[in-house]
Amino acid sequence: MAPTMLTSRLALVNSPAQAIKSASASRYVPDDAWQHVRRSLRLSDRELGIVQGIFADKEENSIATTLGISRELVYRLTQRIYVKLRIGSRRELKSKVESEYLAYAGTCSTRVMAFHAR
Repeated sequence: MAPTMLTSRLALVNSPAQAIKSASASRYVPDDAWQHVRRSLRLSDRELGIVQGIFADKEENSIATTLGISRELVYRLTQRIYVKLRIGSRRELKSKVESEYLAYAGTCSTRVMAFHAR
């Protein structure tokens, strides 16, 4: 299956302290990029796990099982994320996180180019 968007290939966070990465996810978004997204959007570790689940096109039940929390908590935290980011849908969430990731990737490549220009 050919990747069409980076949003369909991201890993889930198993617990607030530890990320589980699939082979396909590691090729698209490194851990440091996820941490940048988490910091820039002011997400908690648990909220980041839910965002990653949404990026992996997981349903609430699947995200809840992976994170070891209830489906209702996943729903409430998703609604909190929407309010925090002033958005209203999974599509808007994916777009917002992609924008943050691309901004981060752009600053990384700028730093690399500046280093090599010396």
